[in-house]
Amino acid sequence: MVSTVIPQLARQHRNAAQMPTSRHTVTHPRARELADLLVDTDSAAALALIQELQASDTLLPLYASLFEPAARVLGYLWHQDDCSEFDVTLGLCRLQRAMHLLSPPGIRTLSHLPCAAVLVAPEPGEGHSFVAALDSKVLRQAGWFPHCEYPADDQNLQDLVAATWFDVLDLSFSPAFSRGHHLPDLAGTIVKARYASRNPALMVVVAGRAFAENTSTALAVGANLATTSSLGVDRLIIRLLQSANAEAVRH
Repeated sequence: MVSTVIPQLARQHRNAAQMPTSRHTVTHPRARELADLLVDTDSAAALALIQELQASDTLLPLYASLFEPAARVLGYLWHQDDCSEFDVTLGLCRLQRAMHLLSPPGIRTLSHLPCAAVLVAPEPGEGHSFVAALDSKVLRQAGWFPHCEYPADDQNLQDLVAATWFDVLDLSFSPAFSRGHHLPDLAGTIVKARYASRNPALMVVVAGRAFAENTSTALAVGANLATTSSLGVDRLIIRLLQSANAEAVRH
């Protein structure tokens, strides 16, 4: 199944890489401007724009309307040969730094939802950790205590899930590149993580541009759910766990 579905999805993602935005997200009108500034030589210009926009909106909604679309536009600029892969990586680092600088320290929103034990990590070998950092930030602001790691390889990830009980593993790809050719690697990572996990019913959530543009890819790689945005990831995880628990009760 995976061997036949993943190549088709990979081709779809290569075509989708030409598109600057995702249909799932309402994009801020200045997202393209921010993307251009993120790869500009003046590193302060992008931060200044975010600060300006933050004055008229709270930071959390800007994650979905501004940060994530700008990250996808970086991939579009690379595809059009308007910037290098290094520029994309630098732009994502600047975006991640802005997120940390502008987030109020130590402030959490008391969630009315129960909290799950979540391990947030980029796919081993993924050089872009922005989605993992963003998911972790959103969960923390919702009052959760996610465990965020950056495993160097599959064995490192297996050691993490074997040592500590986690309800959910949140794995992510690049927000800028589709990474279609890495989908088979991700499928293998998920199989190994589940086998090593202390939790025999470990749920796996996947995120990144590949899944924002085509959520059906989640099933092809063996995940339970794909998110189209970090905003509201806490609610999606709870719904996933509630659905799994209801299914277990029925059987």
